[in-house]
Amino acid sequence: TRDFLTLRGDEPQVLAGSDLANTVGFAMNLPPHIPEGESEADIEAREAAVAAGTHDYYTGGEHAELVTPVVEAIREVGGDNPEVTVLPIQYSSPDTGTVDLPLFRVQDPASGEDRFVDNQGNTYNSFDHFLNRNGLPPGNLDVLCSSRQPCGPEGSGHTR
Repeated sequence: TRDFLTLRGDEPQVLAGSDLANTVGFAMNLPPHIPEGESEADIEAREAAVAAGTHDYYTGGEHAELVTPVVEAIREVGGDNPEVTVLPIQYSSPDTGTVDLPLFRVQDPASGEDRFVDNQGNTYNSFDHFLNRNGLPPGNLDVLCSSRQPCGPEGSGHTR
């Protein structure tokens, strides 16, 4: 999780077309739906469509019920071409062990403020709102800190 900020950065990405659903599905560690038995021409056409933002690996397949609510919530906050940053969160408790969860920071174009969408499609008006209302059982949240995502004097890590 610590290397994510260094490798990916903290600036939002404009996610137009199918790029949003593909980013959400990938961030949720879901396998993409790839048809079996594709010819080389089919593979090339699919990969070109992905690059063009017109092929969605996730919302038409078996993971649609997981990805679609998150995509819809992000678009509700950020519009058709939202500016999104994936924030990796590690949640841990004695009951669950460590679980990686994505949190999506979405810029609200109307206010210019950052809003947050969790991996269930719930929206939050601030990071503190997420910390206090996320519905996770008591445990520890390990969050990457940055200039856009300050975590307070203790740095990363929030216990609830």
